[in-house]
Formats: sequence, C-alpha cells, structure tokens
Amino acid sequence: MVLATGVRPNVELAAALGARLGATGAVAVNEYMETSAPGVYAAGDVAEAVSAVTGRPAWLPLAPYANKMGYVAGANAGAGGFSSSRPWWAPPSPSSSICT
Repeated sequence: MVLATGVRPNVELAAALGARLGATGAVAVNEYMETSAPGVYAAGDVAEAVSAVTGRPAWLPLAPYANKMGYVAGANAGAGGFSSSRPWWAPPSPSSSICT
C-alpha cells in the first residue's frame, strides 16, 4: 500500500515569472493555457483549469489532463494562437488542420 500526502504543484518558477496562482494553489491559466505573465504558458500538473463538471477552477494532476493541456499549450506557444472556442479538454475535430 502506498499513501501519498501533501502533494502540491511546484509553482516556484511560474510565480517568479509573475504568473498568478489560482484558488487551488496551481498556476491559473486561460483556455489557451496562457498564464497572467506575458508569453508564459503552463500545462500539466502545475496548472489549474476550469472543471467541465463544476465550472470552477480545479487542479487535476493526472496524465490524461496533462496530455491535453500540453497539446493546447504547445499549439498556442508554437503557432501563435489556437483559434477555437472549444475548451482545452475537448478533442480536435477531424477536419482540423492540426490533425492532418
């Protein structure tokens, strides 16, 4: 049996860059995984996002969420923007140019 307690996001670097921390203690991001610090994106276990269930900020340090967050953050940071109204957790549409 493994018991892990006291787990929290490692936000020191983001905080040093001026990124705002959210209600969960993780880095607050918008739907594009952009932080409040200009040009800084956060994804995965360090970032919080809006829960699709509750509509409130949530910290979900799980691989499937981190994978989707990384995809969205990378698309935005590398391509200069991800013009979509879909939430970060929604899969891309088959007709999306990103999928081809």
